[in-house]
Amino acid sequence: MLPKWVTWAVVIAIILTLLWQSPKVVDKVIEIVVKKGLLPHVKIQWEKVQSELPFKVKVGRTFVTDEEQANVDPSKTGTNNSWHEIGRALDIYVYDEKGKLDMDGKREDLYLILHKTAVKHGFSNIAFNKDWSKRFITTKSGAKKRDLAHIEYRDGMTWAQAKASYDKGATA
Repeated sequence: MLPKWVTWAVVIAIILTLLWQSPKVVDKVIEIVVKKGLLPHVKIQWEKVQSELPFKVKVGRTFVTDEEQANVDPSKTGTNNSWHEIGRALDIYVYDEKGKLDMDGKREDLYLILHKTAVKHGFSNIAFNKDWSKRFITTKSGAKKRDLAHIEYRDGMTWAQAKASYDKGATA
């Protein structure tokens, strides 16, 4: 369950959009709220990655509730357990040199740079194998897909270990 302040921050962001029709203001508010869902040390590592990237990125989904994860379309996920549920995953989208946001993975070259930089700072990825060849996941519906936007910070733990730590209130 998200803290009440997060819910209110999102509500305020929506109200600001409706009042001022300013997506930039809302994007900034949502970016602040989204980053709050990350564990503090994961946020710090992400900021290191972001500072080294030679292109602009957009932070997408970070934290999701257990209920939200349970309702994810089976064609989009390979598991019932998500690192997003425990503040250890981010979905990151790249902008190309013309400023166009790539949410479809067309600029695999930029995503490869993103993943190599993230791995250098302790993140894991599910889009590439250790030799940086393409990696596909099998979704719950049986489809093969790539998730170029997804990175996770595991700290050497399995998901079950990280979830137990998170449930005990660990912040690192």
